Amino acid sequence: YGNDTLCLMAIGALYEEMGQRWENTQSLESAIETYDFLVREYPRSKFRRQAGLAIARIYRDDLKRPEEAIRHYERFVADNPRAPELKDAVQAIAEIQAAQKAQETAREAKRKEPEAAVSADPAPASQTDTPSNLALVSGVRHWVTPDYTRVVIDVGTDVKYGVGRVGNPP
Repeated sequence: YGNDTLCLMAIGALYEEMGQRWENTQSLESAIETYDFLVREYPRSKFRRQAGLAIARIYRDDLKRPEEAIRHYERFVADNPRAPELKDAVQAIAEIQAAQKAQETAREAKRKEPEAAVSADPAPASQTDTPSNLALVSGVRHWVTPDYTRVVIDVGTDVKYGVGRVGNPP
């Protein structure tokens, strides 16, 4: 099953790349499902550890779900006590827990601030604070024929665009 697991890793990596590039949660969750399938269905695969760490990393870095990340790092540690990546997994757990503790400390400090210290009249937001001048892309579609390629980008507002050709390679 070497080719099967290699293909699953490639599929998971593609979903992960799509999710990161376009900030698409659904693609990131598809990557997790693919990696999880590999771990579950091919427990003797040489890619099992790599897939398990990828799941934890996606939860931590991309989906910003530290509890899920910790759960998967801890599962990795329990399932792979002699893995070369063990130290990295333990360090990742410690970093996530330290960040959570720092956030909790900051929340506690904010709760204890006297009400007088809180400004009742906040400064107005600058133009750069809101992306109102940016168009929201809601979809990208493409068609390829022997004669041309068409790309359609769906946006919520009118936008200025340019048409061009890439010369080398064409």
